[in-house]
Amino acid sequence: MRLARVHARWIGELDRHNNLPKSASRLSADRAALEASAVPRAARVAALEKVLPHLCEVVWFLNPEWEPTTVKPIRARTRTPNLPAEGLLGAAIRVLKSAERPMTIMELVLAVADINGLDVSTSQKRQRFHTTINNGLKRTYRNELIVTPGPPDHFTLTTELTTPDPS
Repeated sequence: MRLARVHARWIGELDRHNNLPKSASRLSADRAALEASAVPRAARVAALEKVLPHLCEVVWFLNPEWEPTTVKPIRARTRTPNLPAEGLLGAAIRVLKSAERPMTIMELVLAVADINGLDVSTSQKRQRFHTTINNGLKRTYRNELIVTPGPPDHFTLTTELTTPDPS
């Protein structure tokens, strides 16, 4: 039921506002932003606490067997800032389309990070982007890729994906 899902999302949002991530309260740069957002967060918490009982009544009206105590909160995923709208894989495909030579996954990661202003200063961040792009290329675009084997594999796209659309 759609309203029950909305209820679970709002419960998750309320939970996130009441139990902030530890990283936000520990980092000094995030702490300043956290203190600045205290008033809007308090207003949102008050609005959610006011509206949730009414939403429960509506869900109960439509589904009498529904129990709000069994609802698992759905917490909103936090997005990495500056991620391209088409996602990391889409940005990597865009880079591969304009590439003049085959590229390794790490070259793709660095190019996508450079274009979109992503922070890849730590090996953990680089590895996360590397895994995303590598798995996406090998799963989603495996038929459109030309792989040059080597001690890092080099990738290029087939001509169908590199030619621009006539429309």
